[in-house]
Amino acid sequence: MLTNPGAGNAKVLRPAGPADPQVCLLAVQTADGRPLCALGSCALHYVGGVPGETISADYFAVWADEMQRRPEGSPEFTAILANACSGNINNVDVRGSSKQYPPFAKMREVAAMLAEESHRVWRGISFHDYVELDSVMEEVRLGVRRPGADEVEEARRLLPADFRDVKERRQIYAKETLALAGYPDQVTAPVQAIRIGELGIATFPGEAFVEMGLEVKQKSPFQPTFLIELANSYLGYIPTMNGHREGGYETWRAKSSFLEAEAAPKLMTAALTGLKKLRA
Repeated sequence: MLTNPGAGNAKVLRPAGPADPQVCLLAVQTADGRPLCALGSCALHYVGGVPGETISADYFAVWADEMQRRPEGSPEFTAILANACSGNINNVDVRGSSKQYPPFAKMREVAAMLAEESHRVWRGISFHDYVELDSVMEEVRLGVRRPGADEVEEARRLLPADFRDVKERRQIYAKETLALAGYPDQVTAPVQAIRIGELGIATFPGEAFVEMGLEVKQKSPFQPTFLIELANSYLGYIPTMNGHREGGYETWRAKSSFLEAEAAPKLMTAALTGLKKLRA
């Protein structure tokens, strides 16, 4: 498995998985029809392309600005964009050209396209004077892939005496191994399900693979349903079982990926159970 192999890489055989092209939008307006706020959800990683040492809200903030400037916008209008399940998906076409963008240009391009589609979705929204609101939360206990004693000893052997600023990959992961040696055997993962009228929302506490969102949408009793990841906690990448089998850095054991291999199906079951409770 090659993760982020770079554009034009001859070793690329196929995409690692599917994409989720659906743009989800929840909008609220005042009683007299003035737009008040919107919550969007899109299955796409951050875009990047900022100068070094620059702090940026990436295309999420640019999308919010674009929505503010569009016809729906008003001085009181607020737009918020959430990550849908996008732990293993970005907007780089590695089979295409390696076009170079100046700083911030790519995120503006992505945000403009997403805002245009969000605008189209908005035009199809049916507004209601009253909707039923409800929410449930389940705390799922998940195992941690902690290193064994022999792995900890090997990590110590690989690291210099002062390893605060190591750059070699195997030393970086050796440092991560020592950190994970102090982790508990299990962690608690909050999974939330929300009902807003006929809309269902489910959340995951980390960077969930796109396949998780697609499956929850397909099996949800609510149509539409959309997903929000990185919600209520951060437990690193959440690869699918197949993702663990195929590999890629999202599965390499580190502070950014430490949940048991069975975490994804357990979290999806919790999300769907919550949505079914709300539907009942």
